[in-house]
Amino acid sequence: MKNPYKIPIILATTLLLQPALADTSITKIPAIGNTPTFIDLDHDGDLDYFIKADDGTIEYHENTGDAHKSVKKRSNTANLSQTPRSTRNSADPLDILAVNENIYLSPEQSVANLSLTVNDPDRVKNATVTILRPRSDDLTEEEREVIAELPNLSCTFSGFIENVFNVSGPYQVHYFVTENDTDEISMFSGISTVYKNQTDNQAPATFSLFNPPNDATTKTAFEFKWEATTDPDGDLVAYTLIIAQDPEFRKVVVQIENIFNYEEDFYIEHIISDTIILKNGSQGLADKATYYWKVDAVDDFGAINSSRQVSSFKTENTNAGFNLEDISGDGVLGKPSLPDRLVVNVEGQRYTVTLPETSTDTFTVTNIQPTEQTDEYEAVYNPVTKKVSIPNFGGMKLIPDSDKLTFKKID
Repeated sequence: MKNPYKIPIILATTLLLQPALADTSITKIPAIGNTPTFIDLDHDGDLDYFIKADDGTIEYHENTGDAHKSVKKRSNTANLSQTPRSTRNSADPLDILAVNENIYLSPEQSVANLSLTVNDPDRVKNATVTILRPRSDDLTEEEREVIAELPNLSCTFSGFIENVFNVSGPYQVHYFVTENDTDEISMFSGISTVYKNQTDNQAPATFSLFNPPNDATTKTAFEFKWEATTDPDGDLVAYTLIIAQDPEFRKVVVQIENIFNYEEDFYIEHIISDTIILKNGSQGLADKATYYWKVDAVDDFGAINSSRQVSSFKTENTNAGFNLEDISGDGVLGKPSLPDRLVVNVEGQRYTVTLPETSTDTFTVTNIQPTEQTDEYEAVYNPVTKKVSIPNFGGMKLIPDSDKLTFKKID
């Protein structure tokens, strides 16, 4: 097998002078709504369909041609590091191994450079992308009029196309390649997103990391957990989990984008397995290694806010004398403990709080003192939700109508 090879796919709103380009075929896709929209998305001769999910994102269902199982759902929240699927029934299929990470454009920018990586470039006849324009639910009337002029595009091309990223919002990009000899089509199992920001857009509120707690010991496969955040403009929020070998994140090994909080839970959870493909092409996190992790929250227009903390963890699977029975079900050694005294931030005012355990997972405040002390891992109390997020531990909610300030850990 040949080495993986990156094929550039370039989109621009201005046609630039280029050498002779391959023919470009463009299919306009009707606006996607709550009923299925049918179109031959992957150019294989049968009709696939899109449908808008409850949260406003788009689900793609592929027509596989099997009478007993005619469609296959392609989730737009798939882990882009997962092994891609292919429609080809071969021991060695032509596969898209990776695509570009999400792209963030300013309000003034309208050009994005897309690319994909395949396992055998000599077998590629052409590359295809389908670009779904932003939904218009929250746009002004003037913005709706502008976006109505823009088609959703299904393009087979080599070179530039025009008038794509002219309106603010998230553009979903789906990727396909066609094989030379058979004309069979392989698709990537996820998507990437091109975000175009808008003027005066506010980033999501900051939030805390919970699991694994800082300096924890974990297996190489385990569960990450962090606090769900909100957006001051009411935009949908997606999360990006980033794992690196250094605290400055110059050596990123895993970047998982488009993680959503569909159930609107307090916690966001994501499991890392031993089959995850790292950026260098290897499989799984290394044993006996130290990693650093953080999470970015991204709103519909690409405004980003990072987690309050960067946390580290050490992996141990096979070290001599290490007892795997000490590892909890989520892959972390031991359980995070709550310190008796916390620095709690309440709308910018900080307090030292004594918070001893009252009963299982229930805590009652016994002392509150104003303080100028700051703490990298300080807790944050939200008076609106009556919830407090405590880094390296989790979240707690105020028990209503309690005689004292009593909190219960959020499961």
